[in-house]
Amino acid sequence: MVQYLRDLWAHIVVEDNVDDVEQVVFDGPDAVVLGSFFRRVRSTGRTFTMPVAMHLRVGGDKLVRMHLFEDTLLAQ
Repeated sequence: MVQYLRDLWAHIVVEDNVDDVEQVVFDGPDAVVLGSFFRRVRSTGRTFTMPVAMHLRVGGDKLVRMHLFEDTLLAQ
């Protein structure tokens, strides 16, 4: 995952990123976040908006699990 993120950040214009949270639903230690990521590709200037969902779990006062669901093919 770390290498994927390093590769991704090398190819997008980080200053143009927009992460939009549209809805948060929670139940006990679990939360689901729905939203989208806006990105601009460094080499072409093209942009894309990718819908995303995250499942988060909190234990004590820490985030102990995060699953990110995104359309990674769209980033290609």
